[in-house]
Amino acid sequence: MRKSFFFSALILLAATGTHAQDVNTQSCEKGNGQACYLAAIEMHKAKNFGRGADLAQKACDLNLGVGCLALANNVRLGIGVNPSLQAAMPFYQKACELGEPLGCSHVKDPGFEGHMGHLSGGKSEISKH
Repeated sequence: MRKSFFFSALILLAATGTHAQDVNTQSCEKGNGQACYLAAIEMHKAKNFGRGADLAQKACDLNLGVGCLALANNVRLGIGVNPSLQAAMPFYQKACELGEPLGCSHVKDPGFEGHMGHLSGGKSEISKH
């Protein structure tokens, strides 16, 4: 009895994570930038870096600064995309314009070695996951 309860709980937890990912992906497709960013985090955790970069791009396109910062860091570090500091700079600039201080730090000093987490950072509440 105890083993079946534990097994059922594991199935429920797995389904809940998948459900949350599906909800974020669906909300992203409807134009919710925060959902795109959260879905990008889930893709990163699942080691689906290419899809994560695509979702961070969508978050950035929807003017979510932390999405632009995440995308810039992915591009700079080559996570899910080809690495290129030059290609990352416009995303850092947009993150800065949208109020992300770490984006501004990279714009002011392209050699900035501060926070380089590819799917976190900045001032946004959602970036604290």
